Amino acid sequence: MKYIYLSLIGSLLFVCACKKKPQVKVETQPPVVVPPVVDPPKIPTNLIYLNSDGRLQYNLFANQGETNKINKIPDFSMAGYKGGGVAIPKITEITKTLSPLAGDNLAQIQSAINEVQALTPNASGIRGVILLTAGTYDVSNTISITKSGVILRGMGQGKTGTILKATKTAQHTLISIKGIETPVTKQLNKITTGYVGTGKIGFKVESNAGIIVGDKIVVYRTPNQTWIDDLDMAQYGWTASSYAIGFEREIASLAGDSITLNAPVVDPMQKKYGGGAIYKINPSQRVSNCGIENMRLSSVFSGNEDENHAWVGIELEQAENCWVKQVTAIYFGYACVSISSGSYYNTVEECAMLSPKSITTGGRKYSFNLFWFDSSKLCFDFFVISVCERIYS
Repeated sequence: MKYIYLSLIGSLLFVCACKKKPQVKVETQPPVVVPPVVDPPKIPTNLIYLNSDGRLQYNLFANQGETNKINKIPDFSMAGYKGGGVAIPKITEITKTLSPLAGDNLAQIQSAINEVQALTPNASGIRGVILLTAGTYDVSNTISITKSGVILRGMGQGKTGTILKATKTAQHTLISIKGIETPVTKQLNKITTGYVGTGKIGFKVESNAGIIVGDKIVVYRTPNQTWIDDLDMAQYGWTASSYAIGFEREIASLAGDSITLNAPVVDPMQKKYGGGAIYKINPSQRVSNCGIENMRLSSVFSGNEDENHAWVGIELEQAENCWVKQVTAIYFGYACVSISSGSYYNTVEECAMLSPKSITTGGRKYSFNLFWFDSSKLCFDFFVISVCERIYS
């Protein structure tokens, strides 16, 4: 019995020893990944820089002697024909073709312009193109374009192209594009924002009564004597009234007494220096869609300091959405192109001014001139100049 009992115990122990132990499932944790340390993006210190999507960005800056960084370089992307981003029209159909005559060509050129000015503009505002074939056209006085939609085109701005030669021995403009100035009553609406920095597109005014979105206005900087004194410019004859400058803008949006402009302010206005104001305008009689293209303008002269000859190649006055393209001026005393009062959204492209003939002093040899202020008339500032890198000799 003892033997049998021991055998049973041994068998039980064997069976127990042969049973599989239950497996305990151990969950493994995923490895811990430590993210790399990434420094925050650095904002460039340049006044203008490209952001990650290729767009221009602007940093603020303080003017000399100031610490408040509220100014920035203005965005000029809306400058030029049709407010920027719009190509100058390429009109292939020729309305009138002229060839050079012996002697004075003023009468035949002006007659052709008058004939085209009498035509009805098309849907794009173009009346017609006058083509001046290659050769030299002596011109005794100013050629005048006074209606919209007239294009005067040559056949090259080099020595073998179309040359208009000013023969009058007195200061004058060779080609004038000129509309009619609309009288303006300056009903000033004071700007109440204490400091309107360069590059800003909005500010507050005393009242928005009578102002709606789309209105054309003048932003009018009105400096005081403190401004003259702080600049120490009285010694040079500066007066505050002489530097009251206006810049044409449009109302983009309104919110109470706050207005937003279609384009930035380019001259800061501070209350302590006289601040500024706005007033409405209605420039309804400007010329538009006029162009001077692909020609060379020349002038007679009697010496390097002669001042009795053609002074300005092309002048635009009371003109908007006009252009001067591929024009070379040589021997003029003052400018190839001068953009005068009441002009807005004009483009000067691929032009050159060579060998100006006049005394070397102030008020002369301003190759591409912009009248930046006029104490009695509307002032302006947005246009484009792209001077060609080649010299058309």
